[in-house]
Parts: sequence; structure tokens; C-alpha cells
Amino acid sequence: VARREVAQFDVVHIHDHRTLLTVIASHYARKYGVPYVLQAHGALPQDTGSMRMKRLFDLLWEKKVILGAAGVIALNETEAERYRALGVDEEKIAIIPNGIDFTEYPDLPARGGFRMKWGIDDTAKVVLYLGRLDPTKGIDLLIRSFAEVAREFDDAVLMLVGGDMGHNEEFRERVRSLNLDDRVIFTGFVSGEDKMAAFTDADVFVTPSFTGFPITFLEACLCKTPIVTTDRGDLLAWIEGTAGFNTEYTQEAIAGAIERLLIDDALRARFGGQAEELVRTRYSWQAIVREIEALYTDLTGKVRGAADPGTGERSPAGA
Repeated sequence: VARREVAQFDVVHIHDHRTLLTVIASHYARKYGVPYVLQAHGALPQDTGSMRMKRLFDLLWEKKVILGAAGVIALNETEAERYRALGVDEEKIAIIPNGIDFTEYPDLPARGGFRMKWGIDDTAKVVLYLGRLDPTKGIDLLIRSFAEVAREFDDAVLMLVGGDMGHNEEFRERVRSLNLDDRVIFTGFVSGEDKMAAFTDADVFVTPSFTGFPITFLEACLCKTPIVTTDRGDLLAWIEGTAGFNTEYTQEAIAGAIERLLIDDALRARFGGQAEELVRTRYSWQAIVREIEALYTDLTGKVRGAADPGTGERSPAGA
């Protein structure tokens, strides 16, 4: 299919990395002289998942696939730097973040429903983590950080919302060792309206470690929930001082950032308002699509400029 279809397109946009489909699509795009855009979506690092398979893929195909692209899309400056380290020319790198489709969130839940479901008082201070419950996400550090918060705020509750990746018993043991059994709630996986209800009912959303550009950050902003994250993840500079805090990856720093937000209602409200405005103006799908379309236009213009002057046809790569 790729062999038949690729030549018919003006641009091929590859939304993946380290897959057989990526190798095939990029091969035929180069063969037929069709420019392709590679968007790895945060998948460039080797240090997660099956590292042995990733190293094998990189040895065989990575540089050919990446350096053969007419353009690459980075989710943030950290990912852009990873492309540079692989030898991608600066002019080929476009930083375009993830976006959010507001039509999927026509009516945000009213505050209180998620708290009621889990027996949390309306006046309690709710600290939320929402995502995979995996050690790479810094869950253990978050629990230890929350222990400090719990000593300062008698009504603080930590909600760990996400599916069990096989490590929940370890996390529960950490909770028990810190005498936080009645202060930490494991809800399991939630989605749809329940997920947005969790954001709406939270006072602070905390993600200690991440890669790429999690949509959960944008969903928190849409619900006016301030964010605490750290320098362990990819750099999202827009969070600091606008939507929340981007702090050091330490127990003391995370606890301190959470406490600053819980103690200051006005600060939480200011960050929440700024966060919503930012996501609606900068991170709407309409804004992201315009940036991608501009990239396509630029690439197709370059191909036309390089076309055979006698026929107006593009030449296959390497011809």
C-alpha cells in the first residue's frame, strides 16, 4: 500500500517513531521524492520501555529515517535539542506543541461530583495526580512530598488517579509506611467526564516526571487547575509563573510548591485563570493546525522550487 500510495501525496506526515511503518513510509517517500515530516511525539529517548529493541532500531534505521526527513516536529525545546543531537539541521526543526479539541469538552462538570463520589469534603485541599501509576512518573516521590504537605494541612488529600501498571502495591506500602492510609486515595483508571471531574475538583494538579507534552496538562488548564511539575521532565517553560510552578525534582521542592498553592487562594485563582486563557488561545487545535499547515506549505514550496525545470516534476531522492 505504501509503495502505491506515497507517490500520490505532496507531503507525508509520519506520526510515530521506531515502528516498521515509519521505516516503510520514509523509505518510499525518499524513493519517490515526496517530502516527509517526522513527529516522534516524545518517543526519541531510549531509556523507557524496551530499551534493547529501541537500541536495535536506532542502530539499523534511526538516523536514516530522521535525517531523511524534510522537517521534524518537536513538542518542546527539550525534544528539539534531541533532534539537534541526532544531527538534524536547525532549519528543519519546528516546535509545535500538542493541542486540545474543545469540542470534546462542551460542558465541564460542576465542582463537587468527584469529591462526593470518593467521600471527600467540599472544603478539603485536593492534590491530584492523573496518569499511569508507574515508577518513572515519580509517584513514590510524590507520596513522600505529600507527607510533608499533610503535616501542614490537616484537610489535604492526595488522589492518585490512573491504572495500575503493576506497582500499586509498592505505592500502597509507601503510603502505609508514612501513616497516610486515610489521606491518599487510589481511584483506578478514569476517563471521559470522570477524568474532567477529577481536574475540576482538584486544587492542584501534580506531575513529577514526564516526557513529551502530556494532554493532561492542557486538560488541567481548561479546568482552571494550577500545575506543579519539575525539571525531571521535558521543559514546558510556559507553566512557570503562568499556570503554576516548574520546580526541582526533590521532595522539599515539590512539597513547597504544593503548599504555596494550597495556602494562597488568590494565587490558585490567578494561575487557574491564566492557564485557561493560555490553553484557549495558544493550544487550541485550530492554532496548532495553522502551524502544521504552514509547515506543509513551506515544504511543498521548497519541493516545487527544486523540481525539474523542464517537466516541473520532482526528482526521486538521490537522483
